[in-house]
Amino acid sequence: MVRIMIVDDQEMIRLGLRGILSAQNEIEVVAEASDGLRALSLLETHEVDVVLMDLRMPGIDGVETTRRIREKFSSEQLRILVFTTFDNDENVFAALKAGANGFLSKGASPAELVAGIQDVATGGGALSATASAALIGHVAQGPVRTAQPGQTLQL
Repeated sequence: MVRIMIVDDQEMIRLGLRGILSAQNEIEVVAEASDGLRALSLLETHEVDVVLMDLRMPGIDGVETTRRIREKFSSEQLRILVFTTFDNDENVFAALKAGANGFLSKGASPAELVAGIQDVATGGGALSATASAALIGHVAQGPVRTAQPGQTLQL
């Protein structure tokens, strides 16, 4: 059973996500928070496997909340899947650098969301097409480096 915390400032979004996720036998929504500070507080009293994190919220945003979660919990202890409308390059990079394990757009289907949660919960990652394109574009724009025989490149 994957224990989920939904973090989103919009009540209607949280209710919709709860409905979608509660219909899954292998997922249990154990907590909901309307902002990052409340999410951090709830993590002290709830056992959570995956945090489903919005980015734009009052108080501290999803990127800062992700950073603060990573100060207390490693990726092995707790996984973070960003789920947001704001899937531009800057947000993708900021969320992943802060410690998110995946990044999905709110345009994802319920099946894609559930699959993303399952992938992240089992140690993998999940990226929307937009997030994948941003990362590919970033890597492709970087300088091309080649290794000499016996040398390993550091990315």
